[in-house]
Amino acid sequence: MLLVPASVALAHPGQHDQLQQVNRHLEQTPTDQDLYIQRGIIYSEGGQYDAALADLLQAQTLGEPVLVAFQLGVLHYRTGDFEVARDYLQQYLQRFPNYPPAYDYLARIARDSGDYDLAVAHLQTYFRLQERPNPGLYLAAARMLEERRRYQEALAILDQGQATLGVVPQLQRQAVALERARGQPELALARLQTLGPMLGESPAWRLDMAELQLELGHRDRAAAMIRSARETLAQQRPTPARLDLQQRAEALAAGLHQ
Repeated sequence: MLLVPASVALAHPGQHDQLQQVNRHLEQTPTDQDLYIQRGIIYSEGGQYDAALADLLQAQTLGEPVLVAFQLGVLHYRTGDFEVARDYLQQYLQRFPNYPPAYDYLARIARDSGDYDLAVAHLQTYFRLQERPNPGLYLAAARMLEERRRYQEALAILDQGQATLGVVPQLQRQAVALERARGQPELALARLQTLGPMLGESPAWRLDMAELQLELGHRDRAAAMIRSARETLAQQRPTPARLDLQQRAEALAAGLHQ
């Protein structure tokens, strides 16, 4: 759900190569609507918004205008013109009502306008239509609900994502944090345990487990997790992240004796 940053240059060399290829094709077929749309997308993604707009408006004159409406909606979203962006996206959906990315961008507009309920509603439509939804969009929906302290609804969104995609560590970790935020450490622990088969060898997961065990008063179990994490970290090459984990392990170990 992040904006593509504006830039004078294209974002990466690959886009430069794409641009050259599209330009070669345009020399051969200068009235091809698809080619103008493709070049407009390249410019839009690279932050060259004026050039993108010129190509997309030209594309409208070379075929059915509605076929350009989605990319014009994306472009106007990126430039912050939400009302125009919404109009273009809705035009596109009138012709193609089951196009998931359009609901993604409508959700972004609603979110950035502060209408979280509408944003979540648009994302629910996206989830229904998209065969393999982006897990980050489940997180985005849950975080909007969390900001409103609607923890149960946020958890339901995260569980919906995992019912569709299977257990996803980033979704389950967010669910663990939500369970803790609403004062349910037992449920948080149960959720964290489901990540054991995937993350059980990770010192970070073990320290998360130790924190919850301590919170629940299970000092012996917490001590075992801390000890295991420290032993693993001692065998690994030090990095800033691992040094942070070592400090966290020391703090948790100190907490055992308080």
